[in-house]
Amino acid sequence: MITNRQESNREILKILSDAVEKYPEMRFSQILLAYKVVEMEANQMYWEDEFYLESSILLERIETRGKELV
Repeated sequence: MITNRQESNREILKILSDAVEKYPEMRFSQILLAYKVVEMEANQMYWEDEFYLESSILLERIETRGKELV
């Protein structure tokens, strides 16, 4: 489980790093919003209580959102 988690974490960082290069006009917070790492409600960015969210699930969310952005 931890090996899978670490690999997912590395992949998340790679995807976000690639997005920083691909979208230089975007602020980092905008990239996090675009990839649904964070959400926005009533013009207030917040981090939903996902402390125990497994990295593999977050990675799936980011990959799905990335495909939608292309």
